[in-house]
Amino acid sequence: MTDELSSLDPQQLIPIGIYMLVLLTGGLILTTRFISRLKAEPSLLTPRLTRWRISLIESLIFGCAVVAVYSMAISVVGQLQSTITAIWPDTPAAMDVFGTFTMEVMLILTVLGLYKYFGEEEKGRISPHPLPLFQAFNIGALSMVAAYPVLFGVNLAWSWLLELLISLGVNIQIQAQPAVTMIMEMNSPVLLALLIFAAVVMAPIAEELVFRAGLYRMCRDRLPTSVSVIITSLLFALVHFHWQGIPGLFLVGVSLALIYEFTGDIKASMAFHMAFNLNSVIMMFLVPHVA
Repeated sequence: MTDELSSLDPQQLIPIGIYMLVLLTGGLILTTRFISRLKAEPSLLTPRLTRWRISLIESLIFGCAVVAVYSMAISVVGQLQSTITAIWPDTPAAMDVFGTFTMEVMLILTVLGLYKYFGEEEKGRISPHPLPLFQAFNIGALSMVAAYPVLFGVNLAWSWLLELLISLGVNIQIQAQPAVTMIMEMNSPVLLALLIFAAVVMAPIAEELVFRAGLYRMCRDRLPTSVSVIITSLLFALVHFHWQGIPGLFLVGVSLALIYEFTGDIKASMAFHMAFNLNSVIMMFLVPHVA
């Protein structure tokens, strides 16, 4: 990453420099304020998430259903893409957007259907302490900004380590995530807007329903909270199939689990996730070389 930044024209560095300065400064200020408030109100670290009382069989049903629906969505979308692009060769970009929306909608509907089937009121609500929408999104978005200096530092250190290994002759292929490539290569403004909406809004909703409201609560009901946070955060990082970003994605997973744990509202972790993805999209356009 440092090589790409050093190769940019100084005029190109001004916007990214200002943006990063605002984000990092804001993060440090928010972290300082949070620590001060925590000293005055230690009750802020009282867990508000309740148990999800589902059986082991129901846990297996949940996991198998999510994997099955995801695999089926990939298969169905792949078949549709092959069929439609064979008839209309100029539609691959539209099919990429359609495929993204289809997979995320199928996941959201499947998970919500499973919660209803298990009986949310009897087994444990997704958000046992629901917050007003604005407050939940305010907490999530500001928490992302507060965590950003640490996330940035870890990603930068990991980037330096990868560059060092490459310079020593280690064969490491640095590749962008498929979603990043899709966004950067999209030429249609309408399709680009839809793809960004899917990445910033729909993907966080689907992933939080699966990983935090689902897998994290399943683990938490049987394992210590700290172990549950580590396991689900590692899975969250691995399923993005982007090993270069595993340390940063792991920390994002930890942050999302902790926000869910201490607010008791899935909307807060969704807001953090949306803010993180939005920042990633902004960075793509500010520094396309790095993206």
